[in-house]
Amino acid sequence: MKLSYAVKLQANAGKVAKLDETLVQWQRIVNERIDNYWKLPGSNFAARFPPLASRLGSALVNQAARKAWAMVKTAKKLKRRKPVYRGRDVELATGQVHISLSPNGTTFDGWLDVATLVRRQRVGL
Repeated sequence: MKLSYAVKLQANAGKVAKLDETLVQWQRIVNERIDNYWKLPGSNFAARFPPLASRLGSALVNQAARKAWAMVKTAKKLKRRKPVYRGRDVELATGQVHISLSPNGTTFDGWLDVATLVRRQRVGL
């Protein structure tokens, strides 16, 4: 069962800038991985996951590599041209978002910690 929640965030300018930077870097990494995977021969796409060397780094780098792998694998299977990622969203796995509620609830409702592309670093909103 898949759950989704609508969350209203009020972040300061520094945190918004950090999230915007993460989004731009995410797009760049996905498109770089697409370029790298597009050059691989078709026999490599039988694997479920992309090559390990391209997944090393933070958890978001791993997610970006998997996103690019899926896009290239589909494009090659359907014999289409090389895809380009233009999305304005970052796909996060379960462990990349942490929600903690305020113990007293008087000053704020809670924190939403989101992973960034820097290993073991999060942005708290």
